[in-house]
Amino acid sequence: MKDNRLHPAPREKLDQMALESNLRNPDENRLTFSFGADCQPAAHVPILSLPVPRGRAPLRSPPVSASVHPVPDTFIRRHIGPSAPEIAEMLSTIGYPSLDAFIDATVPENIRLRRGLALPGAQSEQDALANFRAEMSANEVRRSFIGMGYYDTHTPAVIQRNILENPGWYTAYTPYQAEIAQGRLEALLNYQTVVSDLTGLPIANASLLDEGTAAAEAVTMIHGLVGKDGRDVFLIAADLLALTLLVPPGEFGADIVVGNSQRFGVPMGFGGPHAAFFACKDEYKRSMPGRPCRPRRSSTPSP
Repeated sequence: MKDNRLHPAPREKLDQMALESNLRNPDENRLTFSFGADCQPAAHVPILSLPVPRGRAPLRSPPVSASVHPVPDTFIRRHIGPSAPEIAEMLSTIGYPSLDAFIDATVPENIRLRRGLALPGAQSEQDALANFRAEMSANEVRRSFIGMGYYDTHTPAVIQRNILENPGWYTAYTPYQAEIAQGRLEALLNYQTVVSDLTGLPIANASLLDEGTAAAEAVTMIHGLVGKDGRDVFLIAADLLALTLLVPPGEFGADIVVGNSQRFGVPMGFGGPHAAFFACKDEYKRSMPGRPCRPRRSSTPSP
């Protein structure tokens, strides 16, 4: 039977954690414990803060050398770039003894910087993300009254988890099979089906760049259709969420319906662009822009 009880950490680990904690914040008179990756000191990323009784100094311990416990997730270690032998081979091919000699021969002297950059030391991924969040916390989120067709929405958790984040769409059960590609096709087909149902038109594509692009493509498509046989083509720009309550445009004669898919609950994303939807009658499918995702039946019998 599997033992699910919590076991205490080894004494050496606890001693190491104690050495890398006990950093006091004098402004708040609090004792702050901070741990980075692999128990590395990360004083600027506190994860636990306890009050220090007034009049009592916090414990202080000698710092631990970073060379003893190197940070395991620095970017340079994981960077997929040319190795030293590969660099030497490339330099040999182009006829230069070193990268410095190559740069000297190719970069004009008047734009060269002959001193090192004043850059801080490398950070772990966790530290870099924590610093980024600290910088971004200074941003002020203001309400925009301009509009531009973007609306904040609430996506129910059951929809978010079971449809948008359904792991069956992007998790392969074996590493060599393309479930993520199959899942994306299924998601696009579901998207097209919803657009087709709400617009009342039989065919929709798998989205376009944004609403402006969809409108321009629709006008270009209409120009080509009218130029062929002089027919009248009825184009509507619609609010996709409003169509859940309104009469579908296809039911009162619309030939093409376009609009913004952001209304499906896509985050604002600082103004987009957000994918556009495009639906039309079946007779215009050969002129429709973009790419539809459609199921196909094999012409040969299945084995």
